[in-house]
Amino acid sequence: MPQRREGLRRPVRAGRALLVIPIAWIVAVSVVDLVAPPDIHLGPLLVAAPAITPLFGGPWSVGLVSALAVIAQTIIGLVRDPGEMLSSNHQAQIIALVLVGASLVIFCVFRERRAKELAQVRYVRDSTGTFYPLTERITGWTENDPDAFLVRFRRDLLHHVGGHLNDDAAMIAIAGTSTPRA
Repeated sequence: MPQRREGLRRPVRAGRALLVIPIAWIVAVSVVDLVAPPDIHLGPLLVAAPAITPLFGGPWSVGLVSALAVIAQTIIGLVRDPGEMLSSNHQAQIIALVLVGASLVIFCVFRERRAKELAQVRYVRDSTGTFYPLTERITGWTENDPDAFLVRFRRDLLHHVGGHLNDDAAMIAIAGTSTPRA
């Protein structure tokens, strides 16, 4: 019986269709910035396009939108400052877009890797073919220490499969804080 990994990947069509939103934002900001008076700079608003793309896209989509935002900012800089190659202001904005875009691509890569790992845990079956109910089992756990969580999780997983995993397993738990930052 083939394993289905629902929820691991978003529907491709929906994600691609939603790419219209950040691309339209880039076009709109660029056009308005180019026709706006010289003392009004809207280029920094381009960062919103790559910032919203991880909501519905993966690393490739985020990379594409980030590259388009960088290209748009470069065009804005070249058109706005025809006398010089790029002003230091536009250079700083381009560098910021590159850094934000690269950070978001890295975030998406780790997010997808994590989703794949969780999908593999979700599909651990016991001898009757019942899948391990990951969400239901760990929802009420209150371990604050990652090591204690992993010990309990491993024990629970082994109990579910009858004491022996038929494949390799790697587990990582990271402690977070719930204290809001000032």
